[in-house]
Amino acid sequence: MNNFILYISSLLFIINSYSQQKNPDNKNWSSQLEYKSVPSLADQIKDGTIILTEKIKKKKKERNDLKVNNVNIVIGKSKESILSKNLVKKQQNAIPKDSQEPILVFEPFFSTNSFPTDPTGAVGPNHYVAAWNSSFRIFTKEGVPVTSSASLQTLFGAEELGDPIVLYDAQVDRFIVTSMANTAVNFAISQGPDPFLDGWHVYTAASNIFSTGDGPDDFPDYPKYSIWSDAYYFTANYADVPLFALERDKIINGDQSATIQGINIPNLIYSSFRGTQMLNITGDNHPAAGNATLVYHQDGALTGSATDRIKIWTINVDWENPENTTASNPISLFTTPFNAYFDGGQFGENLTQMNGVEMTGNTHKINNQAQFRKFETHNSAVFNHIENALSQDPSSIEELAAIRWYELRQDSDGEPWSIYQEGTYTAPDGKHAIFGSMAMDFQGNIGMGYTSFSENHFIESNYTGRYASDELGVMSLEEGVIRTSNTQNNSERYADYVHLTVDPSDDKTFWFNTEIFRNGNRRDVVGVFKVASDFNNDIGIVSIDSPEDGSLTNSESITVSIFNYGTQDVSGFDLSYQIDSGEIITENFSGTLESSSTEEFTFTQTSDLSIIGNSYEILAYTSLEGDEYEENNSFNKTVIHLNPNDIGVSAIISPVSGTNLTANEIVTVEISNYGGADQVDFVVFYDVDGVIVDETISDVIPANSSIEYSFTSTLDLSEFGSYEITAYTSL
Repeated sequence: MNNFILYISSLLFIINSYSQQKNPDNKNWSSQLEYKSVPSLADQIKDGTIILTEKIKKKKKERNDLKVNNVNIVIGKSKESILSKNLVKKQQNAIPKDSQEPILVFEPFFSTNSFPTDPTGAVGPNHYVAAWNSSFRIFTKEGVPVTSSASLQTLFGAEELGDPIVLYDAQVDRFIVTSMANTAVNFAISQGPDPFLDGWHVYTAASNIFSTGDGPDDFPDYPKYSIWSDAYYFTANYADVPLFALERDKIINGDQSATIQGINIPNLIYSSFRGTQMLNITGDNHPAAGNATLVYHQDGALTGSATDRIKIWTINVDWENPENTTASNPISLFTTPFNAYFDGGQFGENLTQMNGVEMTGNTHKINNQAQFRKFETHNSAVFNHIENALSQDPSSIEELAAIRWYELRQDSDGEPWSIYQEGTYTAPDGKHAIFGSMAMDFQGNIGMGYTSFSENHFIESNYTGRYASDELGVMSLEEGVIRTSNTQNNSERYADYVHLTVDPSDDKTFWFNTEIFRNGNRRDVVGVFKVASDFNNDIGIVSIDSPEDGSLTNSESITVSIFNYGTQDVSGFDLSYQIDSGEIITENFSGTLESSSTEEFTFTQTSDLSIIGNSYEILAYTSLEGDEYEENNSFNKTVIHLNPNDIGVSAIISPVSGTNLTANEIVTVEISNYGGADQVDFVVFYDVDGVIVDETISDVIPANSSIEYSFTSTLDLSEFGSYEITAYTSL
């Protein structure tokens, strides 16, 4: 008999009494941008006009509501979902493939007064441009500085307040550097491909353009930029309108008549922070002009929201007649349920570090950036946001920060979007995973950088990813480490955002810029990694698929999965396995294993695993002549010949402590078959304060698996108080 005990309390119904916020019904507007031409950094260094970072002593202005907990969340509204838990289990149970070591790691600066640093950067054919509050710096592709750290005032003048974003527009081979100002936004694009030797077209949307809808302290905070075929878009945490478009065709050519449009977004329901993102084109293959896409995740716990979803708006800008610019009504794509908030929705003090300080999880926002890529057969978009992997209740004290990520697809330009896959990525070793940034390479592989930490681990810059051929909904690569902090973050604030971009030189190398803490200082660190291989010939065993723990026999088949990491198809290679350092069994794979594909192979020779209670160590490996990377060739697995009869209750799923508990609560338990034999027709019980209910389960539970079972007899929890529930089986 296995007992599982749950203490449950019937709680009062509580609603946060905050007024619902929706984007006001303002009209779109248009205005001409201010223009100036700024000399190259090379020329400014020569004539001594460059403004170095150390010459500037100022604080970055912070938007007031970044600290305010006015989040419009109904506590207890969201219900626990087995679908969400299954998404987490799917990731945690996946057998990881080897990740490649970082190609390059470097830090853009060694100390800064910026708080937080807001790491951003973009890679081009010959340079990497990094920026932080309120500076930027140019590097070679080897991570060697081309310039000293320069203030963003070098490009924009004194009216500059940080929140930079750096982009590389591959179609026109230009770098872009942006920043916000008090009541303005700044946009600079290089006049040629070299960010050091070429000058800059600089555009400013000045203070007379922006109203102060929330009062005198309002300004276009947290601007996030995206490249589209006919516009440079940016979203902002701004009172009047959350979306803006800059006239790309004119800006590229330094046309002084370039304009900006502010675009109203209908039915945008948010908490207190407007955390939307426009899709940003990865690479130089652009879709047709128009039909740009705005995305936002809407938690069902919000006032005015019924279920968890991704909301999508289609934007079409008319530069000749701005009155014809349109933002569609939103389309909802319903997701697996998620909880995007912690601690009732507050911004900071969410997740506990080693030093006891609770740090923000970056709730309320689609993480920087939402990336678009065009393929021959479809278009894809990838993006992510934070979620609590342990609970659907935003006020829950159970917290494990995870990254909910999505790939959307459309058949062709302008067609409807649908969710192709979604997953919940949890970091290993019980660490929180926050601040994800992701993109696709030209093969459709996904790379994702993120930050991890826990009460037992320093803040760390990490990465993972997946091959296009992998099982949907799983980041299949083991966690890679870029750099680990050696001191703590003594503040609740972290980074504000991070940034991953794809190298246009090979269209498969990811450059990730994030914040760590070294020697008492905030630092940014750039890590360069790949998912796709550079090797022509590289295969390996990624899993031993059978046998599994259970009632094993004296003639068990050994089945393995082989993955081709290399760029070339391969065939006619040997595979081997060995049990407990015994005889090596070698057989030939005669088929063709295509690049970036997986095949199963079952050895014809079986093995004796018949001793009850015994553990067997299985080693399997590949032998490919000319294999250029042998570290991923082998795989180990331990299987156990289980006792046949072992069953028990492993969890009480419902009811849970919450609001308005009734006299007819359904009791649902998880029953696990720990043994090696299938089980059927056994009794399961629940006991509430000495009152016992028993029922017989006639469903078959396969060996080494679990099911959920809901009792037909309900439970009266209508009286306010605490109840002790015990559930168990009798086999």
